[in-house]
This record gives sequence, C-alpha cells and structure tokens, in this order.
Amino acid sequence: MPQVDLGIIDGHYKFPIRITGQPENVPAVAALMDTGATKCVLPLPLNEKELHFAIVQRHEPVTIANSTIFYDTVLIPRIEILKPVFGSTAAGLTVSFDQTGLYEENVPTWLGGSFILGMNFICKFEIIMRPNGTLTISRP
Repeated sequence: MPQVDLGIIDGHYKFPIRITGQPENVPAVAALMDTGATKCVLPLPLNEKELHFAIVQRHEPVTIANSTIFYDTVLIPRIEILKPVFGSTAAGLTVSFDQTGLYEENVPTWLGGSFILGMNFICKFEIIMRPNGTLTISRP
C-alpha cells in the first residue's frame, strides 16, 4: 500500500503535491494541511497565470468567523501527494520528489490566496500522527 511520512515545516504540516496542469519545471507545491477547511484552496494568481482551470461555480458563500466570503470554485483533475527524496551533491543538499500513488481526482477547489488541502481531500486518506511529529499518510 502506498505510504509517505511527512514532518512539520514552519510549525505546520505541509504536503509536497503535484497538481494536474502544473508546469514541469515546478516539481512540487507545498500545501498546508488544514483540518478546519471544508475544501482545498488554490492560489488565484497560479490559476490565472499558469493552470487556467475553468470556474465551475461562481461566488460560493463560505462562512468564516461570523462573516461570509465568496469564492469561485474550480475542479482540479488530480492532486497527488509526493514523497520528498533528499540527496547531496558537491554543491549541497538536493531534493527531488517521487510519485506515491496517493492521489485524488476531480477535487472541487476554491480560488483564494494560498494552497490549502481541505477536508474534501484530506478525508480520503488515513493520516496517523506519530509521537516524533511525523505524519504517516496512506490510503485506507
């Protein structure tokens, strides 16, 4: 069964991911795991400049801290969690990414300010928090 172990980055759990349509020269995007977010969020500028996913719903109302914000929604064909592979060269540390087989297809995603993995993606996986601060992610 595919599995990947991830640690904390900047005090948060961030997953290296690849999304369908992502340029080949961009190996991974660090997406924040947010169990309080209903849906995933894709940075609006990334979609406008590079990905061009079509808007499938306009102005979806989202209630945040007693106020309502409206987001446009796109459908990301595939989001895959990647496994970081660390190596070293004479020039220093190198990082590459391997496919894990841990992905979800047709993920409804709001256009916003940062990349967030919300519960509509996270709940598709088994995530175990280890005492050393590592998360183990697998398909149930």
